[in-house]
Amino acid sequence: MQVTFFGVRGSTPCPHDDNHRYGGNTSCAVIEEHGHDPIVLDLGTGLRSWGDVLPHDGSFRAHALVTHVHWDHIQGLPFFSPVLQAGASLEVYGPPPERDGTRTLGDCFDQ
Repeated sequence: MQVTFFGVRGSTPCPHDDNHRYGGNTSCAVIEEHGHDPIVLDLGTGLRSWGDVLPHDGSFRAHALVTHVHWDHIQGLPFFSPVLQAGASLEVYGPPPERDGTRTLGDCFDQ
């Protein structure tokens, strides 16, 4: 099993020299085990970096666990090119919308 952190920053990405050691991308980690679909923890800007090293042939399959629907935990999704290919699949799981105004993932991108 391999766990890779593609983003560990909060709130907004901050890609400048002061953050070179740990990176400037927002929350995204990937758990990979040979023979199994990967599990992605949060969809922050680090997701784009992972997408850059994946095949773009429609064979992509993964599951994503979104801890909460704040922008820094989902803002990488529109830029994750592997899921833009016909046949690709990303099953996204997250907390249910709450009565206190918490939105769904779909609501965040409908605006």
